[in-house]
Amino acid sequence: AFGTLHDGQASEVETVTISNAGGAVPLTIHTVDITGPNAGDFHIITNNCPTDLAPADIPIDGSCTVDVAFAASAPGARSAALTITSNAPGASQSAAMTG
Repeated sequence: AFGTLHDGQASEVETVTISNAGGAVPLTIHTVDITGPNAGDFHIITNNCPTDLAPADIPIDGSCTVDVAFAASAPGARSAALTITSNAPGASQSAAMTG
């Protein structure tokens, strides 16, 4: 959660860590996107994870990070998700975000 901000005010950057914990194979990330009803209020600042655009795998027990910030475009609670598609079972994983 990014906490309460005034319209147009930007949050501090929050870091999300994506781990390949306990897997038997390297993790291949296809995409890292912000999705959901207020996706435009959340922004990927830095993506240190390899994706199809910069192919590489996260080794077993390895990790990478994505830095996200929030800036409300309207009053009230805002929500979205950081959605990662990969070769992991279920193919898509999401981390809920609120502000």
